[in-house]
Amino acid sequence: MLPSPLQRLRSSPTWRFALVAGLVSIPLTLVLNWQNPSGPWDASAVALAALVAGYLAKRRGLNGSTVGFRTGVVGAVPVLWSVADVVPYVLGLTQPTWFTAVQLTVLILAVPVLVGLVAVVGALAGLIGGWLAERGGHPQSAVGS
Repeated sequence: MLPSPLQRLRSSPTWRFALVAGLVSIPLTLVLNWQNPSGPWDASAVALAALVAGYLAKRRGLNGSTVGFRTGVVGAVPVLWSVADVVPYVLGLTQPTWFTAVQLTVLILAVPVLVGLVAVVGALAGLIGGWLAERGGHPQSAVGS
């Protein structure tokens, strides 16, 4: 019998680093964006979490940018929460039905783009974190040891 996707996630060291770092970044992102929820999203908490995760992952012989990318995907969850706030607002506007449909379509298409941007920020931060680990002279030990 094949392991379930959840078991594969738990057994993957790359995903373990990414899940922990991404989940830690979510409350920090929400706090940073609490003051101005209608303004641009601040992804610095995700970048910091990915930097640390990339650093720690590289010290254990993992790819820092892969861990950072996955941290960015997990850390992008607040983007989905903000979409849940925008949909009722758009539906409540007094406008033609076709225009509401266009707005919702654009919103649905924008979500993967935004998640992708946050993931790329995470990948770059993870890459820098891995570079810092290498520059610090930390030996790359195998994950299993």
